[in-house]
Amino acid sequence: MPYAGATADQSKRIDRCVTRVVRQGHDKSSAIAICHASIVKRKERREARLLTLKANYGAKVGQTIQGALSRGQGGKFTRGDGSAASGREVIDALTGRGKKGGKGKKKVSDADQAATGEKAGIDSEDLAAVRALSKAGAVSEGDAARLVNLGLAERGKDGTLRMASNARSLLRAVQGGDVQAAKDALSKGRDKASSASEAEAKRTAAAGKKAEAAGKKAASASSAAGKKAEAEKKREQAQAERAAARKTS
Repeated sequence: MPYAGATADQSKRIDRCVTRVVRQGHDKSSAIAICHASIVKRKERREARLLTLKANYGAKVGQTIQGALSRGQGGKFTRGDGSAASGREVIDALTGRGKKGGKGKKKVSDADQAATGEKAGIDSEDLAAVRALSKAGAVSEGDAARLVNLGLAERGKDGTLRMASNARSLLRAVQGGDVQAAKDALSKGRDKASSASEAEAKRTAAAGKKAEAAGKKAASASSAAGKKAEAEKKREQAQAERAAARKTS
């Protein structure tokens, strides 16, 4: 089937991709979003990069260099309105790089982030819950329980839900498309959840043993009290029998 912005060849590739992604458990709409972002937008980014390589570096005053940048008086770069362009704007427009020659920060789509998360081992619903906790500071009880079990959130002594540090690492990783970093963050979360579960099991076992010891102590005390009462009763009976014997004699 045809897809927006996709060539006939790309549409065929998207169809094959959607079939594979649906088999992994995704619904068709999310599978289409993931595959479309992966196949079509990747080509768009590559074409945009090629355009920057065709910039007119030898432009004369008034001529366009690249995009909205023109050559101004004294060889300076200017914007379309004639005002001076900042160094960052010049670097970004001509080379696609940011400060100090590093690559400029690019916005990663939700579909691409979801795809990175899926590859790392977290489904889109749980990833959305992590984002919600990061932005709003609160999620539903069901989401909270899942995030705690994944080691991506934790409860304070007062019961307040808060993000775990590795959850922030996870968000940074999926935003940057770093699958391995996302896997590492999830692994740390599982380790943390496992340790917390073991600690809780030990506390529960210790509380059970304490209750059992208290029960045995109470039973022992009750038994001792019963024996004491029975001995006292026998002593009183013996005294009564001796008193009766003296009267008859």
